[in-house]
Amino acid sequence: MTKNTFIASLLVVTTGLAACATYSSRPYAPSSPAGQEVYKKARKNIYPQQVKQNPTRYSDDTIAWAGIVKHVELFQSDYGPAVRVLIEHRYFDWIKDRGAQPEVYFLSPI
Repeated sequence: MTKNTFIASLLVVTTGLAACATYSSRPYAPSSPAGQEVYKKARKNIYPQQVKQNPTRYSDDTIAWAGIVKHVELFQSDYGPAVRVLIEHRYFDWIKDRGAQPEVYFLSPI
């Protein structure tokens, strides 16, 4: 191996390692203090099917679910202005992945 080939190979390996240094996986953490407090208390192991089967069982629990907002409706309730949000639940492992892709959160496709 010539000196120039060695230097070129070393440069490629060093550049590749530097790019990989920014790759990481970390637990999800909300950015606001209020979000952090709620998230800390939230249960992440309760799923929509469990709540559908027995809604009152989880009425005192704070539950963390991830999903896709499908519809938002503002309306007047008996108690004043209200918002109804339809969210399509998706499984999320609560891991923030930084890698070669620009996305950092990966929800299940269904």
